Amino acid sequence: MTRKGISQGLMVLAFAMLTACGGGGGDDPNGGLVQGGGSADTGSGANNDAGGGSTTQIPTGQLPLDPAPSGSGTYTCRDVKLGAVIVDTVYVPAGASCALEGTRLIGTAEVDRGAFLEAVAVDINGNVQGQGAGHVSVTGRSIVGGSIQLEQGQSATVRGVTVIGNIQLTDNRGALVVEQNLVEGNIQIRQNRGGVTVNANRSTSLECEANQPAPIGGGNVASDKSDQCRNL
Repeated sequence: MTRKGISQGLMVLAFAMLTACGGGGGDDPNGGLVQGGGSADTGSGANNDAGGGSTTQIPTGQLPLDPAPSGSGTYTCRDVKLGAVIVDTVYVPAGASCALEGTRLIGTAEVDRGAFLEAVAVDINGNVQGQGAGHVSVTGRSIVGGSIQLEQGQSATVRGVTVIGNIQLTDNRGALVVEQNLVEGNIQIRQNRGGVTVNANRSTSLECEANQPAPIGGGNVASDKSDQCRNL
């Protein structure tokens, strides 16, 4: 082959290499988009997990113990367990789980949207309040100096509790259990849609309205029973 032919061949080869490199450079932005998409997917997964936290309770046995909460005022109970300590007000943030065992509250217990509270043998001077809570359980000879007020949430269990005020369950979507409680005020159960069991409670009045299905149970003692709970 002549020198001229060799030069022409080298030029063709160089052009081909440049074209290939240029094509690879063109792919890099696309590759970056794919990686960005992966990051977005990961973020989406994290968001889904956070959302899942609002519907999946962490088992009480898996919650770490916070033996001595420091400070006064509102204690944010986020995925921990409190034992026989004295705190002011307990707040369970959205999507979190909280366990109280033998805990004494000077103030109230507030449960945010999608959050879970399990309170056993507690002494609460104020109220237990839930707005859109995932699940609230108050059991084990607990004492609530105010009222238990749960609205627009999912499920709840109130069993074996002395309530100085009222039990008010309104517009909840999960299963509700209210049994063996001593309530100095009223039990009011209205517009719930996940099924309600009302057994062996003592209260001033028992009022049940517009629940679908109607509450079931019996053995309740009250000066006045109305509507759906008239025969319970």
